[in-house]
Amino acid sequence: MITLGRLLELKESESWVPACDGTEKQFKTMGRTLQYMWNTFTKEHAYYDVSRDVFLENDDLKELGLL
Repeated sequence: MITLGRLLELKESESWVPACDGTEKQFKTMGRTLQYMWNTFTKEHAYYDVSRDVFLENDDLKELGLL
């Protein structure tokens, strides 16, 4: 049986789409391919590192000059 908390976690993680109604294009910076994303469930933006399959933290964004 799935709990409500787990269901919400799944909904949040499955709700990431490219920003700007899906039109935001991937771009390269410092040898990394990034995608600016929007979460339709939490209403948050984030940068996703396509090459490494991770969302970037503030330290990563500072290093890449995006913050």
